[in-house]
Formats: sequence, C-alpha cells, structure tokens
Amino acid sequence: MIKKFSLLTLTCISFLFVGMMLPSVHATEETVSLTLNVVKLEENQVNILPTTVDIQFGQMASLDLSGLESDDDKIALLHNDTFVANDQEFLLSGSLNVSVIIKNDASDIVAAFVDSNGELLDVVYNPEEAPTTLAQPTKPGYEVGTFTTTEITGDTVFVANYVRSSTTQINVNVVDGTKDKEEYLFNDIVTVDTDLAGFTHWEDENGFVVSYDKSFKFSALNDIELTAKTSGTEQPNVYIRDVSGISTFGDSILAQIHLPDNYELIEYGFLGSNTNANNQYQPKLNDPDVVKFSSKALNAATNEFLVTIPGGGFAYTRAYMILYNSATESNQTIYSMVRNSINVTFRINYGWKHDFGNDPILGAYVRSDQNQWGLSDKMNANEGDNYTHYDLTLNHKFIGNDLSYEFKYFIYVPGDWDTNHGWSNPETLNGIEYLSRWYGDGNNNLTLSILPQNGPNQFSSSDPYDHY
Repeated sequence: MIKKFSLLTLTCISFLFVGMMLPSVHATEETVSLTLNVVKLEENQVNILPTTVDIQFGQMASLDLSGLESDDDKIALLHNDTFVANDQEFLLSGSLNVSVIIKNDASDIVAAFVDSNGELLDVVYNPEEAPTTLAQPTKPGYEVGTFTTTEITGDTVFVANYVRSSTTQINVNVVDGTKDKEEYLFNDIVTVDTDLAGFTHWEDENGFVVSYDKSFKFSALNDIELTAKTSGTEQPNVYIRDVSGISTFGDSILAQIHLPDNYELIEYGFLGSNTNANNQYQPKLNDPDVVKFSSKALNAATNEFLVTIPGGGFAYTRAYMILYNSATESNQTIYSMVRNSINVTFRINYGWKHDFGNDPILGAYVRSDQNQWGLSDKMNANEGDNYTHYDLTLNHKFIGNDLSYEFKYFIYVPGDWDTNHGWSNPETLNGIEYLSRWYGDGNNNLTLSILPQNGPNQFSSSDPYDHY
C-alpha cells in the first residue's frame, strides 16, 4: 500500500507525500516534523507560508500535488536552488529544503530569489524584465551585491552574490602541515594539507577532532590552530566551533561534518537544552526538554553548517547528524561535543560593614586566569546592618566536559585604613590613595571547577568565602 503523509498549509490547502511501494533502506518508524514553503500570489501579494508536516523519517517520497486544487502545470517545485520535476522523489528528513510555488495560470513564469545556502527569499511572478527584490539576505563579513543575472526563458532561480565588507584578519596556525595561503580574511575558505607519516586526523587547539581527511577545507571565522595527528581511527565526526560574535542576533555555532566512504548523510542540525535533569546536559534527539533545529543549508565546499540562536541561547548546545551506514544497513546518530553556557556566582562575605559610597574603585573583585588577573570583574556590594557581602555572576562558555581555572578575591580599601589589619600595597589611582588585599587558599590561588552535569547555574564554592 502506498504510504501518504498529509500536509495542511496556513491557508487550508493540503497535499500529500506519496511513499514508494517499497520502503527506503533509510526509513525508520520514527515520525519527525518537516517544514516546507508554500508560495501563492494573492491580490498582488506574494505570500511565503512555512508549513509543517509530520513525516516518516527516511522514507523516499514524491509530492502528491492533487490536494492543492491546482493543475500540475500550475505548480513549480524548488529544491534548494534548483527547480525540479513535480514527480521528483526526496529522502524525507528535517533537513529537506523544498518550496512549492503555486501559479495562477499555467503560462506564468516565476523568478525565485535564494541566498547562497538555497533559502528562499522572494518570488516574482511574470517579470517583464530582469526582476529585482527588496530581500536582503545576511552573510557575516559580506554585503549583498547583486543576484545572478540570466535570461528568463522559464522558471528561473536567482542566487545572491556577496561583496566582502570585513577586512578582519584571521590567524590560522598549522602544525605538521601546510595551508594554501599565508594570510586569511574573515570568512575566507582555508585549505590545509599534510604529508605527516601515519597521519590519521586533525585536532584543534583544544584537542578536539576536526577531520580525518589529509586535505580539507573550512571557513576562517575565528583564530584557529590545527595539528596533524597519528593516533586516531577514522569514524563519522561532527565538529563544532563557537564563533559567537559574527552575528548581533545571538550566539553562533559552526559545525563541520566528516563522513567515511560507507556513510550517507540524511539529516543534520543542532540541539539545545536548558536543564541538566535526566542527563540533558548532553542533549539528544527526543529528550523531553530538548529543542531541535534541523538545518537545511550545508556548505558544499566545506561540509559546514551554521546556527545563530537568538537571545540568550541555551545552556547546552550541540550538533547532530543522522547517517545511513551501508555496511550495517542501518541508521546511526552522531553527536558533537557540547557547547556549554554556565553561570557561576562568586561570593565573599565580610562580618563587618564598610560603605564605600560611589567610589568606582573601592570594593571587591574576582581576578583570574580568565580575565588575565585584571580588574574587569568587579563584584556587587550588598550592605547589611553589621556586614558587607559581595557577589558576582559570570557566564562561562566552553566546549567539552569541564572547565577549570585559578582565581582569587581582591579588595581595594581607602588608603587611610590601618595597615596592621592586613591592608597593604599602597597605590595612587586618579590622585586618590588606596590599599588592597588578596584572598585565596592561604597564599595559594583558589580553583574553580565547572562540570556541566551540575547545572546551568552554579556557585564557585558551596559556601561563601568568609572573612571576619
């Protein structure tokens, strides 16, 4: 029996995915959500309607367009940046990128505008000359110049062309290998290679596996060091790198895929979690509190995909990919390391009150490896009747299973305080004299150890650091 998967658009137009008579080798019993675009011209207004349908993951299927109440020759089917036949078969997953453009007349011609990743931006119906659009796609480090120009003889796709706007240099250091250029600008494509005997893989500056290919390409989005290694065994790998700062809309994470010869990519994307309950600090597909972002845009030159998460993002974020393993004739899910975003609150309590008023320097600080032992992390003062307590919450973003570093508390007090009480190191800042003091484990530094499984909000120690 032919399997059918119904879809209902926001305008109550329905159509079906029609499965093949024989199930695909990729198919599972799992049902997942797929978002398509349905495009209509209504009263001279082009409406692009994102439409979600539940599908059987991995099924090979074509679209049954009969439910659109439109003749087949009045429909154009766009897959990524290419118009395809209406009976085109697709491998169904959350990463499928398809737009259904409905025409009012079979003779209509449509011009589809897409960005460099194949995301649909706009559609122009029956352009009389070279069409234009007000759509402005974004690409970090670039501005949109023009769209590709071509003679329109039928339904046509126009792809955004970009002009470099960033002149930021990116440092790429390669150990036991070579790179194709000496200098790179932001978002350049880098090619590295190696002749290292016994080579197995590349690792980044943190020791994470990047690729098992001797020669591979990647996007230069922030400074990176790559080292050729000889101690690995090839396997499917999805590598992530925190490239936050390339967009003003939120945190950005770049993922890169490596597939051995016997693997086929079915779906890929990101997972986010804000809880450590039930081990969701390592988010997995189908976890109850995990949010899934299926990606539809894979850079063909580098096998990379990018996500920018608006707002504060997630405490725990990782990439995933679902593969078909032809050797075992089964699907396999691969996860990246986790990008953690953990808040840590530091506390130091004094058993006596000192009101420093509005002096911008007086008060307590957290000084550490993380801030180069500087004075950027000043603590907040909380005054009581007979005490002053300080606290400061710092966000820590890191990839991996733990983060540790050394720190101490430090306080500036007025220069006329009694040096017999431990105040020392007289300094004159902005014409005012100050004394200061460090607080640690005796003369040693304190150690902060952050474990993601302890939750997204932690303390530097179970009890405040007390000084009486």
